[in-house]
Amino acid sequence: MGRSGPLPEGAIAAQFFPVVPSCRSCYGCVMSRRSSSFGMVCPPADSRGMVLPSLDGNPRVDDHFAPAETRVEYIQGVEVFAAPAHEPHARLHSQINRVVGAYVKEPYTTAVDMLTRVDEATDFAPDVAVYEPIIDPETGEVTGRQLEEIAFEILDKQKQAVPTKKALMLVARGVRRVFCLVVKGRKLSEWSRAHGRWEPIPPDAMIEDPCFVAPIKAGALMDSVLAEDAIGRAMLAKDAPSVVAALNEKLAKGLERGAEQGALEQKRADILQIFQHRGIAVSKAVQGRIASETNFGVLEEWVKKAITAKHEEELFEKKRS
Repeated sequence: MGRSGPLPEGAIAAQFFPVVPSCRSCYGCVMSRRSSSFGMVCPPADSRGMVLPSLDGNPRVDDHFAPAETRVEYIQGVEVFAAPAHEPHARLHSQINRVVGAYVKEPYTTAVDMLTRVDEATDFAPDVAVYEPIIDPETGEVTGRQLEEIAFEILDKQKQAVPTKKALMLVARGVRRVFCLVVKGRKLSEWSRAHGRWEPIPPDAMIEDPCFVAPIKAGALMDSVLAEDAIGRAMLAKDAPSVVAALNEKLAKGLERGAEQGALEQKRADILQIFQHRGIAVSKAVQGRIASETNFGVLEEWVKKAITAKHEEELFEKKRS
């Protein structure tokens, strides 16, 4: 995925952040155009159009100019349309969020398609984000959020340059890690700051991070069966109350069944020992019938009969009225 070696200094920016021309033959052409009015609302200062007022440093991560609850995003001032996804692309959105959401430790949480203000002219939503919400200590209400620590992008019909460009902007903003899952072939990779490219992650690799309660198996982000197993392991790692209660209940039932089974085994052994002590031979057929009996009351009755029986078959004879 990408070049075999690191890009020379300045090459990444030149390749993925060209000056946006007025003809709009730029990033917006990679995505579907929203309407005939598609255009640039806050392009770089060296291109034509309206420019946002300059801000001191980076804008707040939740200071958005992209309209909420729409599919409109902005990349370097270019308005783009974030098209809805089909199966299996859409399902992978949900699966990654479920698995990663199960593994995040407090105070982190996850979100799908949450807008992030990357810079003055960029406001787009990574497919899945791991972030820390800002909570009012007095009211307990969420009042904002921190920049995401981890972002996931899912690539289906787009060109590789699309998530690459987003990864470059996100890491420049301060996002620690950016992953990309390619739908075709289920290939997962992580953006390498050191090498300026995507580094593949094998399915059996474990993804460790301070945001997680335990390492996540990479394959769980791509395979639904592994995902269910991974979520279960995450709940155990978190000592989730409902899971702990269920395990304790299962253990208690197991101990109870074990105690019952032990009592049955003891009664069966008592019958055979009594016969052996009295010198009465017990055939394999009778031994099998004793071993298969699961009613404790019946076994108790057989113990009493074994004490006085003259032969083994008397165990099974009914009392005469």
